[in-house]
Formats: sequence, C-alpha cells, structure tokens
Amino acid sequence: MKFGDNLRNLRKKKRLSQEKLAEKVGVSRQSVSKWETGESYPEMSHIMILCQIFHCHINDLVHEDLTDLHSLDEEIRMNIVKFKQEKQTKMKNLSKIIYFLSMISHLLLKLSIGIIIVVMLAVPFIFQHIHIDDNTITLYQDTFQYDIQDNTLEITNMQGDTLFHRHIDTNTNLAQYLLHKDTNYHLFSLEFFLFGFSISILFLSLLFKHLKILAKNIHDLDTPFTLENVMHIKSISHLMIFVLVIPEVLALLYQWIMHIDLSTDFSLMSIILILIIYSLSFIFEYGYEIQLDSKGKMYGIENE
Repeated sequence: MKFGDNLRNLRKKKRLSQEKLAEKVGVSRQSVSKWETGESYPEMSHIMILCQIFHCHINDLVHEDLTDLHSLDEEIRMNIVKFKQEKQTKMKNLSKIIYFLSMISHLLLKLSIGIIIVVMLAVPFIFQHIHIDDNTITLYQDTFQYDIQDNTLEITNMQGDTLFHRHIDTNTNLAQYLLHKDTNYHLFSLEFFLFGFSISILFLSLLFKHLKILAKNIHDLDTPFTLENVMHIKSISHLMIFVLVIPEVLALLYQWIMHIDLSTDFSLMSIILILIIYSLSFIFEYGYEIQLDSKGKMYGIENE
C-alpha cells in the first residue's frame, strides 16, 4: 500500500472529505486529490500536519501497510482492526473447510490403499480360475465371448446378451493386447496397473495429510507464515509433483515392457504445472522471510 492509498484510507476512516482535509492542512482540494492518486507528494511540513490530524506516525503514511496501530487514534485503530479481523475470519473459515475435506480425503485414500492391497493379493488366485481361448473367457463356471471388429470391442454371455460394448482403435497395439491369449500376460498387466494406482494414491494420501495439518495450523495460529507451515507447503508441492509424474512414468515403463502403445507422453503442460507447483513452496518461504523482517502479525479478536 502506497502513501496515496494510506492517506485515502485514513481520511475515509476519519470521515473527512477532500475539501475538509485540504482546509485543515492549508492546501487546495486538488492538492489532496493529487496526493491520493500519486500524481504529487506533499512537503514535509504538510506530512507533519497530516500526522497531527490523524494522530499517526510518518511511517503509517509512507509504509506499505498500517503496522503501528497503537499510534493511531481509537476510531481509526478499531476500524482497521475490524477490517483485519474480518479478513482473518474468512481465512480461518476457509481453512476449517479445507481441514475437514483433507481429513476425509486422507482417510478414504488410506482405506483405498488397503482395498487395493487386498485385491492385488486376491487377483492371482482368481486368475487360476480364468481360462482364455479363441474369443472366449471362462471364469469359474461362467463363459463369455468377446469379439473385436469394426473398431468395436463387444463382450457377451452364452445367452447372447451384450455385457460390454466399447469403440476402440483396432490399428493400435491395445487391440492386440485384448486379443492376447496368455493369462499370465493379463495377470501381470492388472497387477502392474494396481501397483501403479496404489503408489499414486499413497502420494496423494500423504499430500492430504500435510494439507490437513497446514489448514489446522492456519486456523489455530495468528499467522500462516510459520517455519512449520513452510515445510508443509514444500512437502505438498513435492507430493503434487510426484502425483503428476508417477502415472506418466509408469505408463511409459509399461509401454516399454509390454510393447503396448497407450498413446501416453509427457506433455509440455505437465512440465509447466510442475514448475508452477514447485514455485509455490518458494513463494510461501519468501512470505515467511518477509514476515520475519517486518515483524508482521495478524490482528483479530484474541490479539487486538
């Protein structure tokens, strides 16, 4: 906040018009208007008069923010504290919502990891009862037929009822994968997919864990810019990068092992998102350092 903004805010808090203020300072209304818009700057003698009118220090006029509240008169001080309190209340309410959403997401993701592990352990036993032959799949006592033609994959039961009907590109290796007769081939693919999915969920679960703690700290503390919060925001940025990168890396690895074209590549947009996310940690750390230098604080009900 610059001098003109501070002057305008102080004048409005004092309920003075530009004409009234100009009269008290001994200048024209146009001069006050130019001061507030930044077109000109008052002389030191006029600044001293302004400080007397608003009962403030020179720093409160020229500093980027009104930091020395106790130097202001009671009416202006309470209005500024109320303004800061309203902003703080909104932030704390938002942090409470983020906390509960993060807590629920963290619990659900932990539960999902447990379910995936159980499925991964059960899949090999299930595949012992699966037999794939010429366009037929036998699962225990049930037999299904599948057919790929005219860019369409269709699965039916022995009664001829269609269970699955989906368009695919028959010119890709994916179609050849679906026609593969080796059961172990499909078992490895499913286990690989579940493994990669569980790793992504694990990192996402850790991300929500840090986000939950960060939101709780923002709600409970007087300022979000603490060293602990800086570490949490760094961890969140790193985990977000892992969540973006791991699926791409595993897909490329699967393509290389299985010789299947999944049409997956690491796009330029993913790289841009990673750079933006990683920069957030440095921005948050910079805010922490600025707060240390300026000894900034938040004002609310508990610390007026």
